[in-house]
Amino acid sequence: MVKKNKRYKKAIEWYEKSAKQGCSFAQYCLGYSFENGEGIDQDLGNAIYWYKKAAEDGNRTAQYRIGYFYENERGMRKDIKKAIEWYEISAIQEYNNAQCGLGFIRKRQRNRSRFKQSSLLVQKTQ
Repeated sequence: MVKKNKRYKKAIEWYEKSAKQGCSFAQYCLGYSFENGEGIDQDLGNAIYWYKKAAEDGNRTAQYRIGYFYENERGMRKDIKKAIEWYEISAIQEYNNAQCGLGFIRKRQRNRSRFKQSSLLVQKTQ
């Protein structure tokens, strides 16, 4: 459901003006609006475009969102390596969600490694 009313429409207009002038917060807000269908139709392609613009300008929340999209295959091909890269950039700036995202990925990687090791031990004993 697209949330459209006069306030959202006006906000989108101002975000677009500011984003085009290089304001990373407005770029992030446009990405969020496109991702969630707030004030405009949901469009993950445009969400990614604006998140990347904001992320490249140093917006830590947008950096996290790009990592999240890579990790969860939202509008782009799943790529854990790229997710980690974006999470790390955001985490360095002390963004908690990125730090948690990194922790979860690392834990899953350790668990997979342990499972592989235990599987190899079982195979060797048989």
